[in-house]
Amino acid sequence: MRTFLLVFVLLTTLLLCIRRYLCVIHVQGLSMSPTLRHGDRVVAVCRWPKRWLRCGQIVIVERAADVVAESLPQGVAIEDLELNTELVVKRLIALPYDTIVTPAPEEGEFSTPMTWLIPSNHGFVKGDGVVSVDSVQWGPIPLASIKGVVVAKLPYRHDTTTPELVTTDNTY
Repeated sequence: MRTFLLVFVLLTTLLLCIRRYLCVIHVQGLSMSPTLRHGDRVVAVCRWPKRWLRCGQIVIVERAADVVAESLPQGVAIEDLELNTELVVKRLIALPYDTIVTPAPEEGEFSTPMTWLIPSNHGFVKGDGVVSVDSVQWGPIPLASIKGVVVAKLPYRHDTTTPELVTTDNTY
């Protein structure tokens, strides 16, 4: 009976630790392709110390709905709003005080590469795929918005259907 109780306590403790520190994320979209495909499931450590972050890690970022500050009523700050958030999976490519150069977000006659100096307590994330909305459009993100670090990809794919890539012209 004593052994059973010890095993029960150890298993319960282990399950509570796993539940508290690990989460499973379902990847949606093409922004991390080919590394992660639509429907893949990944395991992330949800309580990752910011000082342990390294460039090249795949991270889970919490993004607030985009709000244009000029469209808010007078006296209302963005910080005062309860915004809908979403979790996105991206690769961390720069940390505080790094300098990086990215292609211009818009192609055209006047597009030039952008140089970013990452401020204190911020990072720069980018999708591995060709089609990705990331820090190139958002700018540097606060490190506090990084909610986890991906540590494993689960072998079973939950959803094998791939969203179609929509293009505006006939080039691929």
